[in-house]
Amino acid sequence: MNAAPVDARYIAGLWHRQRVNPVGIAHEIRAHTRCLLSRSNPGVSKKFLILGRARSGTSLLSVLLNSHPTITCDGEVLNRVAIDPVRFLDCLSRQSPTTVFGAKLLSYQMVQVHRLKNPIRFLERLEVRGFQFIHVVRNTWDQTMSLTRAQTTGKYHSFQSPERRPSKISSSEFIERLEWSEVLLDYERFCLRGFPHFKVSYEDDLGQAQKQQATSDRIFDWLEIPSAEVSSSLSKVSNFDPGDMIEGLDEARAFAARKGILNPS
Repeated sequence: MNAAPVDARYIAGLWHRQRVNPVGIAHEIRAHTRCLLSRSNPGVSKKFLILGRARSGTSLLSVLLNSHPTITCDGEVLNRVAIDPVRFLDCLSRQSPTTVFGAKLLSYQMVQVHRLKNPIRFLERLEVRGFQFIHVVRNTWDQTMSLTRAQTTGKYHSFQSPERRPSKISSSEFIERLEWSEVLLDYERFCLRGFPHFKVSYEDDLGQAQKQQATSDRIFDWLEIPSAEVSSSLSKVSNFDPGDMIEGLDEARAFAARKGILNPS
């Protein structure tokens, strides 16, 4: 199987600050130490990794699945660089207090933080260790708008402190963000194309609260575990006017329409 290249197409900038953050490696070392000093959980029968872009619904899905009594979903454990992210995930799974272990990984972390030279091999190593994959996708316009708003206001979730007024960015900068997000989605699809995986659409499966239980039930069935009632404390942040955040919004909308990016409204 050919590997997706990690080159200028996939690198937005030469480095990411979390690539040089030693906290991730320290966490990894502690996890391996616990593995050596304590017995692994022999009852862990299922493992999964949620893949997607930032602000695509991965956090919401992680919280929903984590509310199942037999699932421990550790969330974004690879947000900082690790020496061997595969062994790290495997070690965390062996310390799971429940029979099903999950985590999530954002595509920018694969590209910019871990700089995976062979992401296909990375997924193959996880698959050999029993991991299954869930791919979360979202309309690029909405996903990029949500990410831009979170970055410019400092508020990513409703339970955080009140957001500051968003700082405006130019239409050209927002268009660059749209293009980069489309590239990451292409990267995710390329990496997962040779692996069985469960696809979740934010718009169809997660965006409306009344659909979240049915979506979770389908994932439980896919994992071959009994259904359970799920819940989430996460909620959407308040609505806002994109024009307050983007100078030249019409230009960005026109670009999105030309490129076939959905819902530039």
